Amino acid sequence: MDHQMMTRTVKAASWLLGAALVLSCHLKPESEIEQVGSGGGRRANNPGGTEVVEQWATITPASQLVPVTESAANRLQGVMTGSAVRLEFVNCDVPPCVTRLQAGSLAEARASLKAISDSYGGRVSFTARENLDAYTGQSFQLDVVLDTDQTRAVPEADEELLLTD
Repeated sequence: MDHQMMTRTVKAASWLLGAALVLSCHLKPESEIEQVGSGGGRRANNPGGTEVVEQWATITPASQLVPVTESAANRLQGVMTGSAVRLEFVNCDVPPCVTRLQAGSLAEARASLKAISDSYGGRVSFTARENLDAYTGQSFQLDVVLDTDQTRAVPEADEELLLTD
């Protein structure tokens, strides 16, 4: 058997095995799935009589998640207007909100962090990292926790950003 024929045989066997696995699953009609709670979940009965329960929860209700995240992002963008620091993301799924900033220099990172800290009355915490990339060069990443009780003061010197407590 040549290499090409063996490859086709292996692909066909893999496809048949995958199809058999899919067909062996017991799919339930929608009427047999019961929604549970406001956070999310479902309950289904298996043919063997056992009950399967899948549940998940979100701290912030989904209806409030987008406005909270947008509000935090808008507040950050307002504080960082005119800055070269980029806002990578804001995540408010679980309070407090967490954001990531990307800066080209430590001075830019510290200045933005100081402005954010002032905006939140000092109720921020952060972790700073240096990134070295062959294409983009040196940059600095800041993971900032907003409106938190576990605060970290913004240092006076740029180099102290990278130090951990």
